[in-house]
Amino acid sequence: MDYYRQDAELGHAVCMYDLSVMLDTSDVRPQLKAEVMPWLLRSASAGLVAAEYKIGTRYQQGRGVQQDFVAAGAWFIRAARSGHGQAQLHLGEIYEKGMGVKRDHGAARQLFELSAKGGNLGGVVKYAEVLAKGIGGKQDIVEAYVCAESAASAAAAYANASNTPVGKLAI
Repeated sequence: MDYYRQDAELGHAVCMYDLSVMLDTSDVRPQLKAEVMPWLLRSASAGLVAAEYKIGTRYQQGRGVQQDFVAAGAWFIRAARSGHGQAQLHLGEIYEKGMGVKRDHGAARQLFELSAKGGNLGGVVKYAEVLAKGIGGKQDIVEAYVCAESAASAAAAYANASNTPVGKLAI
């Protein structure tokens, strides 16, 4: 942790981010948790998209900060504009549910589509859902099926790569 802190203090964005993760997960010295947000903010200011997304999730969940969906959305927008698929997914959920913003199913659908087309598995699943239900646009059962099949194949490939059984009934 000391080496990361040294490089973070020199302005290395990735080291700032990694240090924030280490501080956040440290059980040895819980008092270090107060340093997490400042390092994340510095990392985001240095242009690290992963930090922008992480800040958004902290505001969305109220982890280490006051829960604030408007702030979460602002940080997700920053990361989503850079193509961060998980940020696009979370921002879509914010618009879908109207959390801190006016509910906008059309915007949610577009964000789910961007997330899906970027290869985010959660985005693929949500995009399949909105296509199947016709949320925020025209219903398209065929495309929903294609998306769902794609998600299932990706999940199976992941399970095979990680040696995790999927869909097996233990009797």
